[in-house]
Amino acid sequence: MKLNYYQVVFEEDREKEEISTEKNDNFEDIDSILGIKKREYKKDQSVKHYEFDLDIYEDIYEVSSTMQSLVKEGKKYLPIFDKLYKDIFLLLYKYEPFIYKEERMKPTSIINNRIIRNLAQTEDLQDLRKNCSLDELNSAIGCEIIGKKAVKIAKKWNQDQEKEKEQSEAINKGNNPHHNDQKTLSDLLVEMQEAEDRIKDLSQEKQELEENIENLKNNTSDLSEEDMKNKIQEIDEELENMEKQADNLEEELSDKLEKSEEDIENLSKEMAEAFNEAEKEVREATSYVKDWGLGDKPNKSSKISFSDKAEALERIRKSKKLKELSDIIGRFKESALKDQKNKHKDGAVAIKSVRIGNDIIHTLPSEKMLLINETTKKEFYRKFNQKQLLQYELESDKLKAKGPMVICIDMSSSMKGIKEKWSKAVAIALLEIAQQQKRNFAAILFNEDATEPIIIEKDKKEPEKILDIAERFDGGGTLFETPLQKALEVIEQSKFKKADIVFITDGHSYTHPDFINKFNKLKDEKEFKVLSVLIYVGGKIGNIESLQLFSDDIMTIGELAELEDANSVIAHKIFKSV
Repeated sequence: MKLNYYQVVFEEDREKEEISTEKNDNFEDIDSILGIKKREYKKDQSVKHYEFDLDIYEDIYEVSSTMQSLVKEGKKYLPIFDKLYKDIFLLLYKYEPFIYKEERMKPTSIINNRIIRNLAQTEDLQDLRKNCSLDELNSAIGCEIIGKKAVKIAKKWNQDQEKEKEQSEAINKGNNPHHNDQKTLSDLLVEMQEAEDRIKDLSQEKQELEENIENLKNNTSDLSEEDMKNKIQEIDEELENMEKQADNLEEELSDKLEKSEEDIENLSKEMAEAFNEAEKEVREATSYVKDWGLGDKPNKSSKISFSDKAEALERIRKSKKLKELSDIIGRFKESALKDQKNKHKDGAVAIKSVRIGNDIIHTLPSEKMLLINETTKKEFYRKFNQKQLLQYELESDKLKAKGPMVICIDMSSSMKGIKEKWSKAVAIALLEIAQQQKRNFAAILFNEDATEPIIIEKDKKEPEKILDIAERFDGGGTLFETPLQKALEVIEQSKFKKADIVFITDGHSYTHPDFINKFNKLKDEKEFKVLSVLIYVGGKIGNIESLQLFSDDIMTIGELAELEDANSVIAHKIFKSV
C-alpha cells in the first residue's frame, strides 16, 4: 500500500498486510525456520523509533528550557508525562509514525498509547504533520503547543481525581474501603513505575552475578561463588514478590483505566484542539525559516544547530521590525537566487569532490543501494536524516574563487522607513548569493561613523549576525570615508582578488583626496569593483559626484515602486552584477 508522508500506521493494520503477503508468498523468516522464539519486550513509547530518533529528541530537549519546564510540570499531574511528550514529538516528526498495539505496551504506558491512538486519528493532525515531518524545529514547536494544552488538561484531571478520592475517603470513613477506590490513577502509575524499575534493577543484578559465576576465574568481586549463589536466591525471592506486586498493581491499574476510558477520550479530544493553533504557529515558523534562510539546504554540509534556529526564530517573533522585514527579505532572496541560477545555468559542471549531506539527486550509487534491503534501508534513513549520505560535490566552471562581498549600508536618519527595508533586503539577498558562490560576506552599517564589519564566512550559518544586520539602525549623519576604509580592511585580509563592494546610500559626503587615491590604487591591485546605489525617493537626486570618485558603476532609485518590487530592473542589475 502506498502511503502519503503524513499518514500514521497502526501495528494491527500492518499485521493484516503482512499476513496477506505471507499467504501469497509462502515465505518464512529465518527465526521461524530454526524454531527460534522471539523474545518480546514491553514498550515504553507508543511510537516506534530508532536510537537516532531519540538522539534528536534528547538534543532538542537538552537546549530547550520550554520543553524541560513543560515536562517537569506535566509529571506533577501525570507521572508518565515525559513519555507522552516524547510520543507526541515522534508522532509529529517521524516520516511514517508506527503505533504499537496496546498489548505491546508496559502497563504504565497504556494510557499514553490510548491518547496517542486517539490523536493519530484526527484529521487536523495530517495538516500539522505536513510541515513537521522530518523537521526538528517545527516538530518541537508543535509539540510545545500541544504539550502546554496537555499540562493544563492533566492538571485539571488530576485535581478532579484528588477531589473524588477525598470524597470517597470521607464517605467511607471508619469502614474498610476497597484499596483501588482510594487511589488515583497517578498514585497507581507511580507505584507501578517503581515496581517496574525495581524488577529491572533486580534482573540486571541477577544477570551480572550469573555472568560472574560463569567467569569466576576472571572475577574481581570479593564474593565467593557460594555467596553469589545465595545472593541470586535472595534476588529470585525478591523478584517473585515484586512480580506478584506488579501483577496486582497491573490489575488495579487496568481496572482504573477501564473506569477512566471516557475521561481519556475526552482528554485526547481536548488535546487535539491544540492542533489548529500548533499548525498556525508551525506555518508561521516555516515562513520565517524560509524568508531568513534558517533552513538546511540539501546540497550544503553546513547546518544551523537547533538552538541557533530556535533563538533566531524567537527573536524574529518578538521583534516587530524583523517580522515586517520577513516578507520583503524572502521576496528579494528568491529574486536574487533566480538571477544567479540564470547567470550560471550555461556553465559546464564537473565533479569536484565527495562530501556528506542529504541531497538525493547527487547521492552516490553505493548509498542508494542501501534502499534495496529492508535492514539497510534503516541505515539509509538514518544517514538521510542526519545529513551523512555520501554525495558528489559539483562545481560550475563559471564559479571561480573570488574575494569577499562587502555591503556598506547607510543608516543615517534620512534612510528610515522603506529605504532601510530595501537596503537590508538587498543585503541579505546578496548574502545568499555570497554563500552560493562560496565567498565570505561582510556588512558595514554607517552614518557619520561605521560599525565593525559583521563578517559571515562562506559555508557558515550565523542567524544571529543576519538578524543584527537587519535590526540595527542608529540614525545620524552621513560620511563615506570610514565605511570605505573598513571595507578595504576586509578585502586586504582576503587572499583572493575580485571582491565586490555594494555601497548603498541616500546622501553624499566629502571624502579626502588622499584617501580616494589610496582606495583606487588598492582597487586596481586587488581587482575589486564598487557598485554604488543612490536612493533619492521623495526628493531631488543627491550629489552623485561624491560617489563617482570611487565607484565603477552607480545606479539610482527615484521611484517608490522600485523599492517595493523585488523584480525591479534595479534589483536584477544588482544581483547579476556580483
